Amino acid sequence: MTKIRRDILAEERSRPAVGRNAVVFSSLIGAAVLFAAAGCGNDGPPRVDVKGAVLVDGQPLKKGSIHFIPTDGTKGPEAGGVIKDGFYEITKKNGPVLGTMRVEIYDAVDPGFDMDSPEQFGKHVRTKLPKGKIPAKYNKKSTIKRTLTEDLSKLDFTIETRKKRKSQR
Repeated sequence: MTKIRRDILAEERSRPAVGRNAVVFSSLIGAAVLFAAAGCGNDGPPRVDVKGAVLVDGQPLKKGSIHFIPTDGTKGPEAGGVIKDGFYEITKKNGPVLGTMRVEIYDAVDPGFDMDSPEQFGKHVRTKLPKGKIPAKYNKKSTIKRTLTEDLSKLDFTIETRKKRKSQR
């Protein structure tokens, strides 16, 4: 053993054990406080329950998703839910925050193969998926806005994909 190593070991042994343990203990307490502050409680902006119907060309949307994105100065996380048989429901726990939201609505597209099957997915991995029937103006280019309040929990949406014909005179 070298002289320097012996001196270091001798110095460590001469320190009171309480000092070393106190540093470890205080570090553990500090970490516990940070985890508690980050993961507990209802911190953040208030959220609301929201539910409603989604019709496409007068018919319930069989499968899809709806997304609420804060806009116009509203701060908070995005929220979203599944649309099934024309209805969606998002609970307060995961719901949108109070304020103005931009709303995006997507339909589920049938890719023409079983995406849960590794074999099928592997065969079609480079296949371009068909486009949804809902136009971009209702999803990625949506201009739909709704202001959510504690009193408003039901939002219905009607989407028209067919062009309206001008009435003939």
